[in-house]
Amino acid sequence: MVCDRKKVSVPQRKRNAAETRNRLLQAARRLFSSANYVSVGIREIGAEAGVNPALISRYFGSKRNLFLEVAAILNDEGNAALPDVPPAERTTLAMNSILSDGAHSAWVTDFRITALSALDPNVSDVMTDTYNNVREQIINVLPGEHAATRAELILAQLMGASMVVNLLRGEKSPKIDLEFMKQFYARQIEELFGESPKG
Repeated sequence: MVCDRKKVSVPQRKRNAAETRNRLLQAARRLFSSANYVSVGIREIGAEAGVNPALISRYFGSKRNLFLEVAAILNDEGNAALPDVPPAERTTLAMNSILSDGAHSAWVTDFRITALSALDPNVSDVMTDTYNNVREQIINVLPGEHAATRAELILAQLMGASMVVNLLRGEKSPKIDLEFMKQFYARQIEELFGESPKG
């Protein structure tokens, strides 16, 4: 007996290349913020993104190229969350996020990536180039003299607060007054963005 079966086509979910690429990028960002470059594997990134790790090669070419793209979007999420206000105020708001939001702050995530991979010989050049671009952006909005030096001090404050307050404190660390720190940094930032810093 021959059955005349009609072929039933099962609709397959079309892979969205842009979505998959973004999932890999965000998965890599999360993993690179918890371990240094060399410790994060291709398979681990694929598993975190919920996709075949072979797609990393397809969309990015290599793990280093993927890291390059992660580095290229450092600070983007934090910047996007800030209102369109003058640079000094935006910087103060970024600092407040670092101090108040801790590990939930996009800035802290990005500074963790920096701290964990800046000394890795595979990607230290990437981090240097990334922060040269950040320095240039800050310098371009600073009036007056010593713009490069003041930009370095602004970066040092943001990164220092992120590292010390969020990475180097534990349950046994002494209690600190975050509001006092916010007010202190706000004054420092205002002075660094001013036309004639004192001293």
